[in-house]
Amino acid sequence: MMPTSRWSAAFLCLALAACGSTGPSPLDQLALAEGRWERSGPEQYEFELRVVCFCPAEYAEWHRVRVADGAITALVNVETQAPVPSERWDEWSTVDQLFDRIRQFVESDVFGRLEANFHPVLGYPVSANLVARAGIADAGILFEVRAFVATE
Repeated sequence: MMPTSRWSAAFLCLALAACGSTGPSPLDQLALAEGRWERSGPEQYEFELRVVCFCPAEYAEWHRVRVADGAITALVNVETQAPVPSERWDEWSTVDQLFDRIRQFVESDVFGRLEANFHPVLGYPVSANLVARAGIADAGILFEVRAFVATE
């Protein structure tokens, strides 16, 4: 029979090994999701997007984004149904641009952590909370996506 101290040591080793498993890095998570998107994502789609950040309040309102061939083709405020002028479309993002923005943040000097959820089949970001490291003010951003549909 093993003495109690050996059981304790064995248990501690197993516990530490389990704790050491942190899963994929943020960039690995992103690459896996982006791979799903590249394989399964439609060329034409629409979704609702809101962005919560230290920016104008309008961005936190839900907007319906229509995309064809990688470019925004229509953008409408969901609540008011008011179209956003095309000269402002570059202020919002396609799914590919959301991946780019997340990657840029993760690779930046202000990166603290990524809290993201990706669609299990299509891979697009359902939510991505980009949290700045401690001591960096006003740098975080939250993207949320809902009502995604292929339109082709």
